[in-house]
Amino acid sequence: MPISSYVLQTEGDDQVEALRALGELEWVTIGEPEPNGIPVVIESTTENEAKSRGESLGTIPGISNAVLVYHNFEDLQECEW
Repeated sequence: MPISSYVLQTEGDDQVEALRALGELEWVTIGEPEPNGIPVVIESTTENEAKSRGESLGTIPGISNAVLVYHNFEDLQECEW
């Protein structure tokens, strides 16, 4: 199961909107928000799903940028590439 962590960059009141939207995603675990960012961990079942979910984080209202910090996929049985 691929696991990835991101820092989602936010500004001011946008963070409240971003947290609300993130709270609706069952595959996201939200860390302690900081003034300019929100740490999150996402879980996926495939590498393609991890990529798609990671890309979708940057489209959430209130998030200006999604920065990948860590990605682990070593337990996958088959590579998809």
